[in-house]
Amino acid sequence: MDIKFRATLGALCLLSICSSAKAATECMFTYQWHIPISYTEKIVLTDQAPPTSGYVELAAQTSTQFITSNTIHSTCNPGQDGQAFSGSVADYQGSLETYTTKEGKNVELYPTSMPGIYYGVKMYSKQCPQMGGYIPPNKDWTFIYDIGDDKETECLKNDEPYYFELAFFMGSDYKPKEDSILLQNLPIEEHGHFKLSGSDGDSNPGSVTVLTVEFTAELKKNASACISASTLLNEMQNHLAINNLVTTAQHRGDFDDTRPENSLDAFHLSYDRCRPNVETDVRETSDHQLVVFHDLNVGKMLEPGYDPVSGLGPNDALSTLTLAQLQSKFLVNVATRQPTTLTVPTVDEMLQDYISYNGQSLIYLETKSSSVIIPTALALYRKSVDFSSSNLLKRVIMKVNMAEYPSPDLWNHALVSAGIPTGTTIMIDPVITPNDASKINELPDSTFACPAGVTDTKSICAVRAWAQAPVTLAPMVSVLIKDSSDFTQAVDKENIQGSYSAPTSLAVSNTRSGSIAHIVAEIKSAGKALEVFSPVPDYMLWKNFNFYTETVYDKNIPQDIPVRDAFYNNDSSCCYRVLDKLSPSTIATEATDYRLNLGWLRDIGANIITADDTDSINTYFSQAGGLDTTLTPYTKAPSFYMQSLLSWQLGIAVAPSALLSSAKDAQFLWSNNDSYAWTYRLDAPSQAYESGHSPYILLTRQPDGRVIVWPLKATSQCLRSNLSSASWDYVYWKNDCKSLNSQWEMQPSVDDKRYFSLIDANKMTLTWTYSGKLYWGYNYGYVYVDKPTTLSTPYYWKLGQD
Repeated sequence: MDIKFRATLGALCLLSICSSAKAATECMFTYQWHIPISYTEKIVLTDQAPPTSGYVELAAQTSTQFITSNTIHSTCNPGQDGQAFSGSVADYQGSLETYTTKEGKNVELYPTSMPGIYYGVKMYSKQCPQMGGYIPPNKDWTFIYDIGDDKETECLKNDEPYYFELAFFMGSDYKPKEDSILLQNLPIEEHGHFKLSGSDGDSNPGSVTVLTVEFTAELKKNASACISASTLLNEMQNHLAINNLVTTAQHRGDFDDTRPENSLDAFHLSYDRCRPNVETDVRETSDHQLVVFHDLNVGKMLEPGYDPVSGLGPNDALSTLTLAQLQSKFLVNVATRQPTTLTVPTVDEMLQDYISYNGQSLIYLETKSSSVIIPTALALYRKSVDFSSSNLLKRVIMKVNMAEYPSPDLWNHALVSAGIPTGTTIMIDPVITPNDASKINELPDSTFACPAGVTDTKSICAVRAWAQAPVTLAPMVSVLIKDSSDFTQAVDKENIQGSYSAPTSLAVSNTRSGSIAHIVAEIKSAGKALEVFSPVPDYMLWKNFNFYTETVYDKNIPQDIPVRDAFYNNDSSCCYRVLDKLSPSTIATEATDYRLNLGWLRDIGANIITADDTDSINTYFSQAGGLDTTLTPYTKAPSFYMQSLLSWQLGIAVAPSALLSSAKDAQFLWSNNDSYAWTYRLDAPSQAYESGHSPYILLTRQPDGRVIVWPLKATSQCLRSNLSSASWDYVYWKNDCKSLNSQWEMQPSVDDKRYFSLIDANKMTLTWTYSGKLYWGYNYGYVYVDKPTTLSTPYYWKLGQD
């Protein structure tokens, strides 16, 4: 915290020679203080539901106290008058209609960068903390507190200083966010005044003027404040499928460019974001320890020296390592290839952390091999016994291949045989793939058979058994289906993500008997929730570089493929496309793969969609209809920096930013609707804002990776370069957001990945120059693109905070 101040001695009157003239004043501030306040540490606030009306104070997890680098004092002269501690907003230019009441007094509320979040400014005596209060919503001096005659000298004439404090408030106009958010102060030159006075006739009284207040605050989600796991489970079991709604499961936790996948940090973020469902993976080390890990090999996630593209570097199979060997390595940031301080958690550690953190998300443990199924069930059961109050068996669901346990009876028998008491329910999400269906069909009758008189294939009988199982045991059934080829009647459709073929009906009669479509129809006809996986290309996730022209090598074809289609192989190497994995069989024709198309997923009756980018899915179904808002009350778009192809396709990869240049004084790109774009300094005068100009813009990713730049207040216009490639010209804000000249390639700087060169369709770079003109005494510049014959060194811009 750094607070500077300026003091001016009131008039030329020294206190020692003016006391008799001020006998009635008694106590006052010794100077006219002018205080700008600046926090160096982030303020952390606890999020909560907004009030139905008015304002509610937010609890601060960190101190909001301000201590000046020098001290503010008051002094007292002889006299009998009581002291009034008063305040005024003075020359503050904002609204005086935005205020609340605290401790019986009105408090002026100042806006922040987050609409609906406000703050008030308090001043008080260290010696007598009750002697103080908040700036009121009045231009005239307004009484705040009367210290009383008996306490004047004790409280007001001593060496103890005065301090400041902020209180934060949430209004009924606040729109709740799914995630923790950052907010800042807005530029306010003067907040208000405080003074001490026993008489309105005081001459040259001292006062304290609060000038600017600068802070960054985090409105932090609290996992304990999320919808309870019991409410989530009830909705999943009893309403989701019946009401034909959609929810999501976060695949591998909320990993990003700082939190590795399947790490405790990634799970914590999922809990804080109130994800209804979080899915993770269980594998086994060479010494038979259960760990949370996705891939067969460890190179991608544990070896900084491994290169997924070339395949060079250490890349052991996880099954060859002991737990000690595995946890001697740190998880790698997959975007930077740098190690973190996190290690691979065991299943026991993950469950213990889930209980301790009080996460409310339902957990899905996907067992990656048959050998880990019963050990995982035992670990879950034992943890539930050790922590009986956690109700763990109603918060964790095991994902198990249906070929291992084709019926509920076989599953329950296996649990009892392993020593789990009869009658104990361990919830299961039975997963069936075309390969599982083939395996079930080949099982001997002594292992599994259809009921007498039923002529369906064994896989259909198995699906029917699980679809009709109690929701308390199997809340859903998971299916790997990629297209509509095995529905007998389909219709061509088109949406924002492209063309696809959708079944005309989900009735069993509209499917090829024994096919993967038949399996889906059985689940839907039983009223069971259908779970599917939607594959979002993960090679480019959270990598902060350009994807417009880049390709990577696909050894499965073999040839180069667009990076926006690329997935890591499960051996940690790069890369494959979903089309490489099509595997036509008697169960599934698999002519193509529609699983990323959310319209198709809706048409096949998907209820639970597991994906790496659940924010895009939630946002889509919130807007299109169908989202289960009991499970997900609030939605948000994914981070612009996630680099999710799904968000690009849906047009919701948006970065609200201030676009900031790196040359000379930092220059914002300012909107100037229906005219040229221009730059201005960060400290532009308030008149620039008042005349409608703004440095805040929106960037939206297109499906090919390029961006469109929009003024924040006029989204019908966007930034368009000159349509001719023969000469350079100013860049304009135009009602033309479809042409290639309004779509910009973002090329990162080699030296600093936070900075980007914006390149137009003619491969010319967005840059600017001082115009030599002034606006309210400040220089501004025109924005243009380079001459094609004299291309300059690429000019780099930095995106402001997301």
